[in-house]
Amino acid sequence: MAMNSPKIRAKWLFVLSVVAFFFGFNMNLWRVADPAKFKVYDKQSESLTVGRLVKSRADGIFSAAGLPGRCDCEGGLKEKMDYQFKAFTEDHDCEKFIPYLSQIGVHAVFYSLIDAASPFSSPVTLSLLRAVKSFLLALAMGLIVIWIAYELGFGAALAVSLTILLTPWFTLMGKDIWFSIWTNYLPFIVLIFLLRKESLSGKPSEMRIVVWGSVAVLVNFIFDGYEWVSTTLVMATIPFFYYWRKDRWPFKKLVRRIAGLAAGSLLSLLATFTVLAYQISVIRGSFSDGVNWIIYSFNKRSYGGAAVEEVYLEQTGHSVGKVFLRYLAGNAFELPQAIGTHLPKGFKHILFGEVMLVFVLLTILIFYAGKIFRTSAQRMQLLKNLAIVTWISMLAPLSWFVIFKGHAWSHSPINFITMYMPFCLFGMALAGAVVSTFVRRLSGR
Repeated sequence: MAMNSPKIRAKWLFVLSVVAFFFGFNMNLWRVADPAKFKVYDKQSESLTVGRLVKSRADGIFSAAGLPGRCDCEGGLKEKMDYQFKAFTEDHDCEKFIPYLSQIGVHAVFYSLIDAASPFSSPVTLSLLRAVKSFLLALAMGLIVIWIAYELGFGAALAVSLTILLTPWFTLMGKDIWFSIWTNYLPFIVLIFLLRKESLSGKPSEMRIVVWGSVAVLVNFIFDGYEWVSTTLVMATIPFFYYWRKDRWPFKKLVRRIAGLAAGSLLSLLATFTVLAYQISVIRGSFSDGVNWIIYSFNKRSYGGAAVEEVYLEQTGHSVGKVFLRYLAGNAFELPQAIGTHLPKGFKHILFGEVMLVFVLLTILIFYAGKIFRTSAQRMQLLKNLAIVTWISMLAPLSWFVIFKGHAWSHSPINFITMYMPFCLFGMALAGAVVSTFVRRLSGR
């Protein structure tokens, strides 16, 4: 096979992307994130995992029902957050543990197992755990890049790889051991490769595709709980839409497969709800307490309710439109500091609203001015399909803004990443494919 063949180039891009992603996520090597923020971006969340590690050391991995949480200490929330890291790195005991009841905590159990087997000092072990998380996310993003290279070409894949490198949100949250972001993408990744295999060879069967997709959803719920749950579930359906357009499935086939995945996802959701309710019952005394907590937890993140405190009612009171505008004004990309310091302030970052405007213009260009591409009908159909799927994928982050608008409003710094699940990834693939098409025309190919 020639070294410059598409498959070889795709594999090289995969390897280089994973390496670049890892050093970006784990060390902020490309300086697309503020170094002060990068040090511990979301200490409030990560302290729940670190607190669990301290509890596991003191009383066993499955003590307190295996739930994440914090070891108690004097002072307010800030002091409690800081204490978890001090307790872990200095090997303190956990005299009183305050469990966090909205997450099963298997990811923390996973890290506790690594900690128990680690021969290193506690500070080094914490760095190791963050490196493991960074690598798993880098690998997941690399798999998406190579799939895009196979399906849409090198230009589209390169654009997506640069997108992942330049957005601050993957970098800021890449090493945080609370968020198992790689598992949010797992159902999407499993399905894009299974459907690609089916597209090429006719195998595996539809049942196996749906079952493996549902298993991937279950793994996500087990590891990452219900972080961005609606976004993850909608994102998992996007591969079906892509291959529906590409392979010209009957619409009934599309609906049947999405319905099968939805049924499997619902079973996964109910199973993990049952486990979480049981864990809470161990702490609070009855299974009904667990069910009531899950309902309360949903209400305070979505539209409020009679039993929700006033502080949460204030967060849930904003309109969906206002929430969405907040995200359009967020930074989609940050130029590396070596470049950004030489530019005017307004040019150092690109907003999500500006990125969406580019996607709109590209879509108009493809559907209403396609003649300027001077390319084959097959290539134009690929661009049209990609544009359609890009806008369908916007439903994934939008679902979070609509269903969990209270959380979306109050926690925007950790929710900006939903815009890449997978809307902005597909949109940048579209931009890369368009540029690549023009380059081919200019080069006479």
